[in-house]
Amino acid sequence: MSHGLPIGVWLTPCKADAAWLDPLINRLSADHGTPPFAAHVSLHVGRVADEAQARDILDRVAARHAPLTLTAGATGHGAARFRAVYIDLPTGPLRDIAAALALRIEPDPAFSLDAHLSLIYAELPPAVRVALADGNDHRGRRLHFDDIVAVAPAAGENDFDNVPGWRIVARAPLRGL
Repeated sequence: MSHGLPIGVWLTPCKADAAWLDPLINRLSADHGTPPFAAHVSLHVGRVADEAQARDILDRVAARHAPLTLTAGATGHGAARFRAVYIDLPTGPLRDIAAALALRIEPDPAFSLDAHLSLIYAELPPAVRVALADGNDHRGRRLHFDDIVAVAPAAGENDFDNVPGWRIVARAPLRGL
């Protein structure tokens, strides 16, 4: 997987849910000195030829998949930077759209679908992660998702380590029935 444009494909929350999730992520990021990011659920990571192909794929997949509502599970935490504190979500409802993306986008073998919505990207001590997870329990809250977005690393970069450099290269509203 060395050629082409690396992309992550995200499921993004509707405006009403982004209106409370994004400020929460921004506050946690500011409190802990880490870069903020937009609320999302990663559906697929892989490579495409270019941004035009990413736009075409997202448009085709979005035309066949309807907006989704997922019920938040427990808020978990872990040592991994990109999964320090997160809202657990059911993976089952995402399998069809993730499979449709995997058929069209060369997959990154390191990625596997495990639905969650990260609240902070950081390497934090266990006690801090536990406190943040306990203080941000959204279990049972219904989250509505209505877009898919392709995100690429900063120009000239080949991985997603530089969070502030991430750039949206395609967006499509879910509009299937």
